[in-house]
Amino acid sequence: METRSPLAASILHVRVRLKHFFLTVFYLKPFLYRDISARYERTDVAIHEGLRIGALNYLLIKMLWTVAAFFQQHWVLFPFYYFTGLYHLTHLLFWPLERRALRAYHGRPKPAPLPVP
Repeated sequence: METRSPLAASILHVRVRLKHFFLTVFYLKPFLYRDISARYERTDVAIHEGLRIGALNYLLIKMLWTVAAFFQQHWVLFPFYYFTGLYHLTHLLFWPLERRALRAYHGRPKPAPLPVP
């Protein structure tokens, strides 16, 4: 079994991070997609067809998800996030955006059923 030296492992780690940084257009790629998720599945076309909640709403939802995920992922930062009230503020800001998205979702015409192979 071949082991890497700490220097080789660090260089490899930096290379992977730089590759991801440039492939995601400086970590902005998720915010540039038109849809909530950039993942494509066959069923997503039927679900999201005709669903338009506005670019600002999409961007704000993505930003709030990013902030909440960042602070909740790091156990050192979560107490700061929670006790300063940012946790509750992100939820208070998210709820009207979610309601607007749900109104757009329920108000759209029903898509045609997917053909089952």
